[in-house]
Amino acid sequence: MINLVRQDYVPYRQFALVFISLSFVGCSGPSGTRQLAEAYFETYAERDNWEDMLGYYSDSVMFTDVTLKLDLEGKQAFAGFYNWPDDRFEKGNPHGPTLVVESLVTEGLTAVARGYFAPFYWDGVLMGAEPWEFTIWLEYNEAGLITRQIDMLRYPKAFLPED
Repeated sequence: MINLVRQDYVPYRQFALVFISLSFVGCSGPSGTRQLAEAYFETYAERDNWEDMLGYYSDSVMFTDVTLKLDLEGKQAFAGFYNWPDDRFEKGNPHGPTLVVESLVTEGLTAVARGYFAPFYWDGVLMGAEPWEFTIWLEYNEAGLITRQIDMLRYPKAFLPED
């Protein structure tokens, strides 16, 4: 009887399955989520490439700003709210970060960061002399895109809507 199955085929197949599995886990597992979140917050802190920033988001992202009681659906709505291209914003330190992450925790496809925004100018007025604290909750899909973001910021009273 002739054996039509190559003896060396099975190990390669097993290797391929292990490689694919590890690649998948690497993208969506805890360490992959941490890497995604670290890259996201690095882009956020640099605040110099709006297209790169938007690239982190799913087209159907759900965005919530708890303090402002704001819920938005979709990348375009999010982009309109965050509005990085607005020329009224200017970094307080042109070479420094826009924000500082003090802690980052990941679990599965979720990342939660706590930190503060560095001082900046808005319409020529210095903001954040006392840093604005934040907690930002990010949920990722299997493709590594943000599907839900929840911002909890300590805005100064001047930025809060009147009830």
